[in-house]
Amino acid sequence: MPWSVLRISGVPVTALLALALWFGLGREPALRLALRLGLRGRLLSLQESRAVVNAGAARMLQAAGWHVLAWLPGTAEVWVILAVLGTPVGLPESFAIKSLGMAARNIGFVLPAGLGA
Repeated sequence: MPWSVLRISGVPVTALLALALWFGLGREPALRLALRLGLRGRLLSLQESRAVVNAGAARMLQAAGWHVLAWLPGTAEVWVILAVLGTPVGLPESFAIKSLGMAARNIGFVLPAGLGA
């Protein structure tokens, strides 16, 4: 039986390996299975990607900080608008509302010109 047949409704073999690791198959048996399935190149590529991300932890934290800082004006906007409308909320709640609004906006990205979002 060819190993490429091990796709179940579009779920790649790598996802099945991740589930096997999650449910306690063990690291070594899962790695042996991955090598047997011919996923050595993918594993090496993943390892290289992880090395790049781990090497730049300070830059990743800096980028995350800038991202949160960029959301603060939008959070303040939600907080002010709700206060003006007579529904005072705290800053954490307005941050959550802004996050949900951005999630809806990003989901609307798949629609032409964001129609309906």
